[in-house]
Amino acid sequence: MRYKVVYHVGESIDIHTKVKNALLTEVDGVVTIKERGKGGETLPLSGLESVELFRLHGLGRLLKARCGGQTVYLTVVRFCIGNLFAVVNFFATGRLYRDLQSRTLLLAGGTL
Repeated sequence: MRYKVVYHVGESIDIHTKVKNALLTEVDGVVTIKERGKGGETLPLSGLESVELFRLHGLGRLLKARCGGQTVYLTVVRFCIGNLFAVVNFFATGRLYRDLQSRTLLLAGGTL
């Protein structure tokens, strides 16, 4: 899987939070969120504790993933201007949620 996302690592997020623009990929059970020309975050699917889908202030869809004691907020975007304005891809965010949720359940030995 491969998605263009904006993300924030922290305990909370609100309308004033500055986010980072990145590319999310999954290879061999490891999700990598990498900014262009910089480092990024690595989330092993085996260590993923939970994935939640919610709507921030009733606007676009947002995912909240907990992994190894850290919380990552992310959403799939169509485009982002200066890390201040982004157009959320509503359906792709739902697809990413289902992908992460199903892979987390399969690695945990659960059933779909």
